[in-house]
Amino acid sequence: MSSWSGGYVLDIPYTSGFYRELAPTYLDFVLATTSAIRTPRLDRPFTYCELACGQGLGTALLAAANPHGTFWGLDFNPAQISNARRLAGEAGLTNVHFLDQSFEESVNSPSGTFPKFDFIVLHGIYSWINEENRALIVRFLTENLKPGGVVYISYNCLPGWSAAAPLQRLMREHANRHPDRSDLQATAALAFAEQLQKGGARFFTTNPSLAPRMEKMPSLNRNYLAHEYLNGHWHPLYHLDVARELDPARLTFACSATITENIPELALPAELQALGEQTREPAWRETIRDFAANRQFRRDLFLRGVNTMPLRELMATLADLRIALVNPDYDREFKLQGPLGEVAGQKALYEPLLEALAEQPKKIGTLALLPAFAERPFATLLQALQLLLHAQVILPLYHDAKGKVGDTARAFNRAMAARLRMGETYNFFASGAAGTAIAATYTEQLAYLALAENPRMEANAFPAFGWPIMQQTGQRLVKEGRTLESEAENLAELEAQAQIIWTRKLPIWRALHVV
Repeated sequence: MSSWSGGYVLDIPYTSGFYRELAPTYLDFVLATTSAIRTPRLDRPFTYCELACGQGLGTALLAAANPHGTFWGLDFNPAQISNARRLAGEAGLTNVHFLDQSFEESVNSPSGTFPKFDFIVLHGIYSWINEENRALIVRFLTENLKPGGVVYISYNCLPGWSAAAPLQRLMREHANRHPDRSDLQATAALAFAEQLQKGGARFFTTNPSLAPRMEKMPSLNRNYLAHEYLNGHWHPLYHLDVARELDPARLTFACSATITENIPELALPAELQALGEQTREPAWRETIRDFAANRQFRRDLFLRGVNTMPLRELMATLADLRIALVNPDYDREFKLQGPLGEVAGQKALYEPLLEALAEQPKKIGTLALLPAFAERPFATLLQALQLLLHAQVILPLYHDAKGKVGDTARAFNRAMAARLRMGETYNFFASGAAGTAIAATYTEQLAYLALAENPRMEANAFPAFGWPIMQQTGQRLVKEGRTLESEAENLAELEAQAQIIWTRKLPIWRALHVV
């Protein structure tokens, strides 16, 4: 282990991903509709920083989708920062800066190194580091966040990790006794844990909640497993303690970035709702909700100074915001996943709302006039939109995406799609209209590459374009959980997928200024 790692896994890179909760547009929508909070304006220049940005995909993608923002990504792993700069360079981004700095180096940077930030985000890292580094993060927030600025901070939390914490310690200690590359250590440590479980170790039999975790772990990315289970300073935290640690930075808890956790009817069993809502202390209320749901991961939003809008101002602010349908194959039973399990939405509300959005994106003010909502409080419409966003059925469109906004997103998408020829896959597209990303399958990325190289390509020509690239890179499609091995099977699946992409996906991509 490197002397400068501080117990953190460095010999293998962390997974490259995008987390929608880190998007400024998502954060703005959640804070406004959940708590009527004014946030930094997104229709003018703003500043954004991701601490521990990893491979930098998320930061680069957001920079592409929000070219009027200035983005910074900091990470102490130079290999990851080198990759982040490569991504930004290939996409031609000029509004993003990546620095290989530790938290200590960032805090001690010369005055003027960083601008004051409207948004500072940290995903997962806070519970993977020691107390000293957490204190340095608080100093960075204190010195670099604007008044009214937003902090997103996610972390492994208690009580949900209580049963599994000994498993993490077991795997870490096994790895310490078997030196090797970290992903191989993680594989061996998991096999050792499985041996104990199958041998009847009472730790597993007396903690039956571990069974689903143990069943899932073999399918997880080994790089993720190494970072989650082998880090030397891995400490799930109570929300109460996180709030206290952030208090010196003058930060106030606003709400959860996980929308359903802010709705008492979904966050608490009926018998506990009165108990959970009778306190005015937010940290204690959140702790009660954590125990009610046995939550193991939190996505918290804090602000330096909370300013709330009266209802009329909120309605006026949101009235012109357009909403787009991004998943035409949504669940017609309107079932949503909440903190306590699956819940059913009111069909009388969701069906007319989604029928209206199926025609084209519409302003919230227009949706409020639908018969289903015209006689209801404005909050009813906002909660319906919140839950559809949570279910990844809709997206708010913050930008008109004309000119530079749409151009930078499309340039990023073309650059990432071109990496398919090198066998490198990125499962997201930047949206210039939404200021965020949408998920993309391998076949959809391949179709994007085809259209980037030949905008007039028809669906029936796509299999002949895609199959040679798949052959060169050893890629095969998966259907119903089975890998398709033969050329005939892959060509047939490419043909089937092409019909869906050209008829159903392309209109959505155009509305979102993805293509």
